[in-house]
Amino acid sequence: MNKNIPFQGKESFQRMNFLYQASHLLTKIPEARDVATSLGHVMVAVSKKSVLRMEPAVKRTLCKGCHGVLVPGVTARVRLRRKPCARLVWTCLRCGTPKSFVAGRDHRLWAERPEAVVQEITCGEPVAPPRREEGEAVKCVTTHLDNLTFHKLSGPSGQSAPPASVADTS
Repeated sequence: MNKNIPFQGKESFQRMNFLYQASHLLTKIPEARDVATSLGHVMVAVSKKSVLRMEPAVKRTLCKGCHGVLVPGVTARVRLRRKPCARLVWTCLRCGTPKSFVAGRDHRLWAERPEAVVQEITCGEPVAPPRREEGEAVKCVTTHLDNLTFHKLSGPSGQSAPPASVADTS
């Protein structure tokens, strides 16, 4: 098997990963928070330019106003609001922009549901394809490239679903 097959957006994901980690580390230093925010701006710009979606967990930790990393107690104030419905409100201490998230027990993001997975990329050991119900006809093609695993699922008619967001978990 040829291990030198390029992966679309791999360099962009690596750059976004580095920028997020650097921004998160610099956020902890009070004198370097402006630099951390500018790294957040660059990360969002890389994501937009390469037309790649950020992982929802990463996206939740970025301020929509100044693109700084939100760290509870350091750069963000976190409050639980119960009315009209239970939600978590993160407020950026730099620009004052609030972010609200539903805090229900059974609430799950679409990206976290099993039916939303079309293509999965993992780093490290090869991962078995996701399991399906016994009566469900699903064709699964698995490819291993450069320590990355791809799972492409298609339904009973053989047509694959539209591409979903792809996240680098390194």
